[in-house]
Amino acid sequence: MGQGPWPLVSRCLQVGVIMTRHIRELQRRFPGIQINRTRGGHLVATVGTSRIFMAATPSDHRAIHNIRAMIKHEARKQS
Repeated sequence: MGQGPWPLVSRCLQVGVIMTRHIRELQRRFPGIQINRTRGGHLVATVGTSRIFMAATPSDHRAIHNIRAMIKHEARKQS
């Protein structure tokens, strides 16, 4: 008997919880942005008139840093 899909489901839930924490941190750090989920399951951050699309499950540890840098860059352009 195999383990079944539960380890994979557990891992997906962990990624979702971690990403939710990062989203909340981004919203605290940049109060003027809105982060929503698209119909396809991705995330979109609206900074002024610009939109930044990002994966709901980042592929590596640098993804969150890159998202933060893109939002920071757009926020500076809007100021």
